[in-house]
Amino acid sequence: MTLHAPLLLAACMAFLSACSAQQGYASAQSWQRNQCSKIVDAQERIKCMRDADTSYDQYKKDADAIKQSP
Repeated sequence: MTLHAPLLLAACMAFLSACSAQQGYASAQSWQRNQCSKIVDAQERIKCMRDADTSYDQYKKDADAIKQSP
């Protein structure tokens, strides 16, 4: 089971519009860690947790780069 972090985060951000973007990201990150803990395969779980540990600053930088790509 692979989680698509950017899509998941975008959906969570939409539902958390009353919060700041950083608070919404932290909330989604916590949810993702919870989902990662349910993955049986150890390598997939580790990859999922690594993705969930992406800082907000790195997430924002990556998101901005995607927005600017043609």
